[in-house]
Amino acid sequence: MHRFPKKAYHKFNGQKITLNIIQHKMRIKEKKSSSRLGFYNSTMLNRSLKSSSKKFNFIRGVETISQKQQDYILTFEKNINLGIFRSYWLNPGVEELSFIYEYQGVEYLGTGSLIILAKEGTSESTVASFAHKNRAKPIKRFKKLPLYLLQYRNDYYSNQQYEQLLKSKPDWISKFDRNYFTMDLHVPSTDEIFEKLSPNLKLPNQYAYRMINLPPGFPSKIPNHFPPLNSIAKIKVGILDSGIDGKHPDILESFLSNHGYDYVENDRDTTPYIFNSHGTNCAGLIAGKRKYTNGVDGVSSGCKIVDYRIAYVSTEKNLKYDLFDIISAFYHAAFIDKVDIINCSWSIGIGSSVLKKMIKLASKKGRKNKRGTTIVFSAGNKGEPISFPANMPEVITVSATDENGKPKIKTGIQNDWGSNYSLNINSNESQVDIAAPGIGLITTDIRGIERSSIKGYHINFGRTSSAAPQVSGCIALMLAKKPTLKPSKIKKLIKKYPNPKYPINPKYGAGILDVNQILTNL
Repeated sequence: MHRFPKKAYHKFNGQKITLNIIQHKMRIKEKKSSSRLGFYNSTMLNRSLKSSSKKFNFIRGVETISQKQQDYILTFEKNINLGIFRSYWLNPGVEELSFIYEYQGVEYLGTGSLIILAKEGTSESTVASFAHKNRAKPIKRFKKLPLYLLQYRNDYYSNQQYEQLLKSKPDWISKFDRNYFTMDLHVPSTDEIFEKLSPNLKLPNQYAYRMINLPPGFPSKIPNHFPPLNSIAKIKVGILDSGIDGKHPDILESFLSNHGYDYVENDRDTTPYIFNSHGTNCAGLIAGKRKYTNGVDGVSSGCKIVDYRIAYVSTEKNLKYDLFDIISAFYHAAFIDKVDIINCSWSIGIGSSVLKKMIKLASKKGRKNKRGTTIVFSAGNKGEPISFPANMPEVITVSATDENGKPKIKTGIQNDWGSNYSLNINSNESQVDIAAPGIGLITTDIRGIERSSIKGYHINFGRTSSAAPQVSGCIALMLAKKPTLKPSKIKKLIKKYPNPKYPINPKYGAGILDVNQILTNL
């Protein structure tokens, strides 16, 4: 009897990457019409496995991918054979079966689908004919972009198609990728003991803003060389993250509810799940505008924010996302909503040819008047060289420092973290561009959450996730003062004027962001 293949192959930048297929796991997605776990009773499972006499256990039970669909991950005592794989497909309650891959210690859940970016002018019938011939269902997200998701019966067939395309692809295909669903970004634990909020307690001062040289009193006191508030309010920052609490009093005025999209739920309501506060934390650092005395201001307080919910935080406290959704969100932000800046406080790891093409396109032709959307990525928190997409020259990559302005480096203590860095600062390859504080920042939190003693606010947000929004906020001020700036010029200016008080290892960028000096010389 045939067994699962042990490996799958992925190609990026001309290099072949090996993905390990975890031999004792299988991913199952039930049909939306099925009752929760209804078809997974013991009789059904035992009957399915009887031929091979293999036992199984649920290792994660039911894990909510969204409110509309569920995934189940099964683990077996021995390797799974393809007979079991096919027998599950015959189950009427099963919508999709997938392999589970592993690459550099991260699990990637297969989706049984391929992402196809067709060349301009390719007809719908050409794609439909290709899909029909290869027993796939084509799904297209945007009218003006020939981006398709081809859904196959399962990973076994989509992998076969991918390998065939590696050998020879039709002329009408520009780029293609294996689609996957995965987890990457670690977020702070929510299992904390909360103290009661004192009615007289005020939020502490934001030390980080002093380090990046944001003038005291901004935005109530605006220096002459800063753009006025009405100009700042014209700048739109797209946040691709876990969703934003747009009704938070410090975010409400900046939040554009008629823009953006929820790619987790596939609707316009981007409201995050409880404890999915990562996107709300980033939004406060960019555009927060305090409603009351006990509130927070962002670096570009009052600029507009657009929410693209492309991920959610699971019970394992990791950010989960779908690659096709990320690609779609980049297009939506840059070419439909025409945002000026895109903030990405996360990373992927495995290279994607289609996402690479989309980032290049957005950076060059996105935004109003096709001036190019400036894209900001956090460097990552593993204390290792930066990875895709942060290593692309078209983006601005941000590392994190400690409270003293030194690069945050791993100490070896359990659960400690270190900012990712440039692999070779003497090469022409993309490298970290700039740094910003990444420990103990104060920002907005989902309303109703008490974290670090203050309800609705986070006073210990950190890592490179908090560093990137500070840079995005600075760029918003730059564009408010000089709207014609292009992404390449913005990157040069940010790197040219770091804060002279804080020398830094070049592996972590040109230095610490200096908002005041950049705007003075703009």
